[in-house]
Amino acid sequence: MDTRLYYFTLFGVSILLVLFYILGERSVIQDKIAEYDMKGEVINLTTSNLTKIGISADTDKLDFGRMVFNRTNATKILTFYNPYSYDAQIYLLVEGNISKMLIYNERILLKPNQTRNIYIKFVPKAVGNFSGKLEIWAKYATNPVGEFWLKVIG
Repeated sequence: MDTRLYYFTLFGVSILLVLFYILGERSVIQDKIAEYDMKGEVINLTTSNLTKIGISADTDKLDFGRMVFNRTNATKILTFYNPYSYDAQIYLLVEGNISKMLIYNERILLKPNQTRNIYIKFVPKAVGNFSGKLEIWAKYATNPVGEFWLKVIG
């Protein structure tokens, strides 16, 4: 192959990759859509605290209430809806000492106009008070280049 053709092709491919990178980065959007405080208390079961267990119905935080070690657990349900005409990836990020007590899907994909539930289960592994923060992020692409880039970077 002619050396000039080789370098011209290499240069063209490099320019194309740079354009995909620049356009893709600008067409992939990531937004924090919600944030919740989380807490849960785990106790040993005694006759005096038998009636003091249960889950909280608060809607402004994820309060799992009081659970009994090795006997009870609790599940909260978060419902997500994608009103847009493009796919959205939903990410859950949990901080704090409660994170090791939770079972949940960290990422889900929502198709356009799709509704899905995410279940967050608190499974006590020790006695004590546990807390943290849940951040919910959405990542989506606003054009075909962004869709391609989103699949590459995941």
